Amino acid sequence: MDGGRESGNGGHVVPAAAMKQLDAEQIRRFVSKDSVAHLDELEVFATIESTNSYLLDCPPPMPGRFRVVLTDYQTAGYGRLGRPWYSPQSAGLIMSLAYTFNGSPTDISTLTLATGVGVAQVFQRLGVDDIGLKWPNDIIVRDGKLGGILTEVKSVRGSNRTVILGVGINYDLRSVKAPDNRSAWLGSARDLAGCLEILPSRSKIFAFLVDALFNTLITFEFSGFKEFLSEWQRLDWLSGQQIAVENSGENVSGICEGIGSKGTLILRTDNGKQHIASGSIHPHKQQVVL
Repeated sequence: MDGGRESGNGGHVVPAAAMKQLDAEQIRRFVSKDSVAHLDELEVFATIESTNSYLLDCPPPMPGRFRVVLTDYQTAGYGRLGRPWYSPQSAGLIMSLAYTFNGSPTDISTLTLATGVGVAQVFQRLGVDDIGLKWPNDIIVRDGKLGGILTEVKSVRGSNRTVILGVGINYDLRSVKAPDNRSAWLGSARDLAGCLEILPSRSKIFAFLVDALFNTLITFEFSGFKEFLSEWQRLDWLSGQQIAVENSGENVSGICEGIGSKGTLILRTDNGKQHIASGSIHPHKQQVVL
């Protein structure tokens, strides 16, 4: 969930539409029967340090099984590269899912991209227009950030691999008053309330996301990223834009030409095309909105 958002809840008003307390059993009732058949546990916390950290500390599920943790508020949420993640209390959808692969997928580095496709499709079905994916892990709507994804791999014995998928989505920011040091974030953020005429409950959207993440993992386990590549390319928000990529302290500028089959960012520079496996996107001539 990359975004450099400082955690904290000072100076905001909780949106009235989001005040209803999350209930694990209610959310579970909205999850599909197929997903529930593989679900070990679905936990809800009013407050937690980090949903990803919590699942990293839990015993891993057995292969083919998964567990989910949801929260109303994180006190120490983080994104890519350990950057703090800011989400006002009761204004977002914050969740993590742990799943154990039977073995270790060879292209596991592309799982974040595949997850982005699954999440974006949930919101497309709800009626969100102009949604896009910003490499490597952001969900974009109307040139602003709707949310992000954080993928972490848990070390386990044997050849199996357990992954933790963290998802953070802005649900309803209409009544949020961010502290002064977060005003720029609030101005550039997008939320579901601003994209939908009828806003489903958080419980329903959480359930839709649980199904989407589980289905993404099953498809990825058997078919890899190739099943998601064309859809990711269709949703690619950076394609054709002049961007700058920071990697290991160095900045490379060029025109984004999409992503390759291995999930690398393709950048056309003055020195030819470069395939970039990791890095952070920065504005270039004010053409990229973070």
